[in-house]
Amino acid sequence: MAIEVTAIFFEHGDGWSSRLIQMWTRSYWNHVGAILNDGYTIEAAPSQGIYRRLVSELPKEGIEVVYLPRYTRIERESWADCFLSHLHSHAEYDWLGVAWVWVTLIFPPLRFLNTIFGSKNAYFCAECVQRCTGIVPGQAPEATTPGDIARLLEVEKYA
Repeated sequence: MAIEVTAIFFEHGDGWSSRLIQMWTRSYWNHVGAILNDGYTIEAAPSQGIYRRLVSELPKEGIEVVYLPRYTRIERESWADCFLSHLHSHAEYDWLGVAWVWVTLIFPPLRFLNTIFGSKNAYFCAECVQRCTGIVPGQAPEATTPGDIARLLEVEKYA
């Protein structure tokens, strides 16, 4: 069985860092990742870079799962290959990219500089999802937030 992305999940945390992300990105969601058909997630987190965890380890509250039936199996398999290649390359968390997203939220005209300030082989959660899926048309991965993906998939709780 080929591994494929079956769903995208969003997380709403209530810690101070989660609230800060929600406030600055104007989104209910502060984290996004992918669910694979092997029972694991794949996501990016500050303490671990790109990593996997069992779907059963997701929090029981504050999670929204969006299944992706409108995308082909071939698309979902290629997304999984992309995520897994980042995992196997030991990709780290993109702190510089996160800082740059904050700057562009304050000064949107600077978004054209996005590719300069991203780190090589390092990703934050939404950047990784957008880089592997391209799910938000025309959106640079380095400028993507969980809220951008949530709005596209129509699971944003407030805009």
